[in-house]
Amino acid sequence: MEIKYSLSFADYAAAQALHAKRSVLPYLIHLASYYGFPMMGLFFIALAVFTTKPGNSIQSHWITLLCGAYLLCCPLILRQAAKRRFKTSQSGDGDCATTFDENSIRVTGPHSSSVIE
Repeated sequence: MEIKYSLSFADYAAAQALHAKRSVLPYLIHLASYYGFPMMGLFFIALAVFTTKPGNSIQSHWITLLCGAYLLCCPLILRQAAKRRFKTSQSGDGDCATTFDENSIRVTGPHSSSVIE
């Protein structure tokens, strides 16, 4: 029996998320990066906006706004970095095949092959 498949970015992202959940510390880092940092970013932006007095300019809080915007965009930045890593990890079109025989399992990719007997 032979199974042919193609690896996509969604597969890569799902594998990275599963890998992040392998133990407590990487899972906490994953949660902080995708959920905690954006909430802190919203807090910083709200803090900068609501602490500005009517007579003052918001320019006095520009560092807080920039930090908030960066933290708010952190999931997007991480997603772009993951896409870049996925593209560099692919050396071909991503088509793979797994063949199951009576005595072995063969996995072939664009530039690799392995056999388990």
